[in-house]
Order: sequence, then C-alpha cells, then structure tokens
Amino acid sequence: MVIVERRPARLEGKTTDFLNDVLYYFFNRNYARLRQNTNLAMGQALTTTGSVRFVTVPTSLLGHKRKNLKRKAMRLIFFTVFGTLLLLFGCGSDETPEPIEVMPNYFPDGVGSRWVYLNSEGIQRTTEVNGEINIDGKNYRTLKETPPNEKTDFDLLKPISYRVTENQILFAVGGEIDHYVQNEIPALVQDDLAGLDLRVIVEPFSPPELVFLPFPPSPGLQWTAFDIKVSGSIMLQNLALLQFPFEVVIRVRGEVAAEGPLETPAGNFENAYQLEYRTEITQTLFSETETTEHSQTIWFVPYVGIAKTENELGGSELIEYLVE
Repeated sequence: MVIVERRPARLEGKTTDFLNDVLYYFFNRNYARLRQNTNLAMGQALTTTGSVRFVTVPTSLLGHKRKNLKRKAMRLIFFTVFGTLLLLFGCGSDETPEPIEVMPNYFPDGVGSRWVYLNSEGIQRTTEVNGEINIDGKNYRTLKETPPNEKTDFDLLKPISYRVTENQILFAVGGEIDHYVQNEIPALVQDDLAGLDLRVIVEPFSPPELVFLPFPPSPGLQWTAFDIKVSGSIMLQNLALLQFPFEVVIRVRGEVAAEGPLETPAGNFENAYQLEYRTEITQTLFSETETTEHSQTIWFVPYVGIAKTENELGGSELIEYLVE
C-alpha cells in the first residue's frame, strides 16, 4: 500500500519571503527527523520523486503507523504556525511606551471634579460631580452644591445633572420645569384666591434637554437652547367643575458674544467664551398673558468649566477648581 505526502506549497499573496523561509526551515528540519524515525521503525526505504514522497508500509503495520503519522503531522503543523507567529509578533522593542495623556471632556464630567465659587454676597459655595443618573435611557453626571442653596430662583442654567456629547453640552431640566409649574402658577393667583385649596394639574410633557453650548463655539454663534410649552389647569377645592386652564411657554436663546482672556481668582485663562443667554417666560391664565425676561452672562473655559457668571441678582467667580 502506498501513502502519498506532499510538501507544503509556498505561501503567496501578502505573506512575506521571510515567513516562507521560516515555514520551510521548521518543516524541513522536522520532516527529516520524522522520516528518519519512520525508517528506523519500519525498516523500510524512503524514496523521493520530485515533490512527491512515497513511503512503502507493510499492511500489518498500516493502521498503527497511520495514526502515529497523522498525530505527528498535526503537531508539526501546529508548532510550525505557532512558532512563526511568535517570531513575527512576539518580538518587540524593549522600550517602555510613553504614557498617553488623556484630556478631560470639553466640559469636565469626571466624578470628583469640583469648582469653588465666591458670589457677590461673599458666600463661598462648592459644586462637585458626585455621581451618575440615568434619565430616559441617557446617562448624566449629577452635581451637588455645598452648602445647599436655599434660594428657589428659577435658573435653568444652573444644572443638577448634565451630560457631554461629541457636539454639545446638555442639561437635564425636567425637574426644574415641574417645580416651576407647581410653585409659580399658584403664586400668580394666590392673592385673588386666598384661602382656597388649589391644585395644579399638569398635562404630561417630555421636556427637551437644554443645550448649554454646541461645539465648536465661535463668536457670533446663536442657537435655541430651550423651547417648551406646558399646559394644565388649576382646580379649586378639588372640584372638577372649578378648573381654570393655563399655559406656560419657556424659551432660552444663547449666543457666543466674545472669545478672549479671562482673569479670575482661580487663575488667568487665555481662551474663555463669553456666553449670553436670554430667558423668556410667557404665562397665560384666566385669558391673561404675562411675559417676563431674564438675561445672564456666563464665561466658559474649555476643559475647565464655568469660570464666572453674572445676572440681575449678582454674580460669582471661580476661586478654585479640580478636574478629574
């Protein structure tokens, strides 16, 4: 009986000559050793004709030797490929790679980041990123202010939670909107309806995120930061027949007014954006409409955060910060 073996064909295509040489080196050396062992065990001669090798094997030994040859061939293929890969990819430079400096987000959001501000009243407050929250399938960083601000002024530009994407900084303001409607709407009629039990019923709404700043910023850039309409009714004495509809429309528009250096107690920054925001709130109740406007200026420093704020009530400056 005749068993036919062929030499492995040379690798072509993208395989380099070096890889071919290595394969042939491992194959020829191990094949010669395998051939010698086979001849000794069988006592048979091995002849070669061209690239095809013929080995004459006695029938009685065929089953046993076929299994041994198959095992050795599989080991040969495995160690040849494994050794070649080690030679090609396992040898590298002994030099230690330089550590890669990881820049924080355009608006830092690492847990532990904090900003210390001093306001116009001489009160110092610290704002810190203290965790993460998921709102409607989106992950936000949460902010904690110390000591807590007891004032209840409506300020959408002072977030409790925010997130940073590739092209904008977004504030989650749903809680602030709900708080405003539940408290400010009854305040509009408390003088006229003093002593009556008031209940505010708000139609379901899904507040959009407030776009604090789109990227890339540049002087003259304008955008609609926030726009929402909330409808509902005021119920008196828990009587369904005594309901008065209301509507609140809140719009915030932003603009990059300027770009330049900024000096603060926390340091001097060469690149700060002066952001102007105008908030317009229109309330309709008892067929009467009232509109109020508020303006606020915020100086934002990339990779640092908010460095300074000013509004009708005063302002604050950054005196210390830590970015994680």
